[in-house]
Amino acid sequence: MKNLLSFGEALIDLLQDPAKPGLYHRNAGGAPANVAVGFAQLGGKAAFMGMLGRDAFGDFLHAQLEHFRVDTHHVRRTASANTALAVVSLDPQGERSFGFYRPPSADLLFAPGDIDPAAFAERPYFHFCSNSLTHEPLRSATLAALAQAEAHQCLVSFDVNWRPALWSEGADAHAEVMALLPRAHVLKFSAQEWAWLGGTGTNASGALAQHCFTGVTELLLVTDGAAPIRSIGRRHGASHTPPACEVVDSTAAGDAFVAGLLCQLAHDEVEADVLHICLQDAAWLAELVAFAARCGALACTRYGAFDALPTRARLDQPD
Repeated sequence: MKNLLSFGEALIDLLQDPAKPGLYHRNAGGAPANVAVGFAQLGGKAAFMGMLGRDAFGDFLHAQLEHFRVDTHHVRRTASANTALAVVSLDPQGERSFGFYRPPSADLLFAPGDIDPAAFAERPYFHFCSNSLTHEPLRSATLAALAQAEAHQCLVSFDVNWRPALWSEGADAHAEVMALLPRAHVLKFSAQEWAWLGGTGTNASGALAQHCFTGVTELLLVTDGAAPIRSIGRRHGASHTPPACEVVDSTAAGDAFVAGLLCQLAHDEVEADVLHICLQDAAWLAELVAFAARCGALACTRYGAFDALPTRARLDQPD
């Protein structure tokens, strides 16, 4: 089974208590860290690469990653900034709004020199999000890590995971994200991100897909809550209905979806150079997306991020 290297931010989610709105609970989170934990929870071998502060929250995150069996050999620590915080408020439907205490934060200080090339030696899947593109030196480190993944012919996964509040005024987030889309084999968008990147013209969706396919991209996935998931390949597209669930907290749903998708690809030992062949099998693709969707739905039924990510045992429980 293929391994996973997930790159970017790990942070503290201060999650609002739905019964006591003035109370917030400490949870381990951060989209790339969530994907690493989700992959490990499903039985895969995952490593996380990023920077934590030398503070109590950093200690907690490091301990939580190890508790969930994520390899932390590529985690760096710094005393120059505190670990990032995200305040997560929930509406009655479990949907989130975010407030970020970043920058400055430790994750943004991860630099190209902090990358260990040995992390790519076994050609793991490489996963990242756009949150590591917002500031230097983390942006340059992201590009350097992606270059390492490309040089080692790793399968690359990119979840847009756009958070406007994280970008500095005047930063061109659209251009930054668009430039990297064709460099990932698997792309994950929310419906809002798809609209933001593609625009609203008559052929906006088609133009965005074609832009992605100018590079190595083979599979685009667009999720939209309880609405059908869209999968788009170079030659065909499909719609997939996600399972119904009672949404308590959607914080880690997208990350659970990505973790499930990558874990199934890893289980089938799918390498970057054969992904296009596998995608010609519509039934195989439908099963792949169905498993990922079930992971995402199950994550919605629990509070938090790491703690909400499903295990194989939870997935096997009867509905």
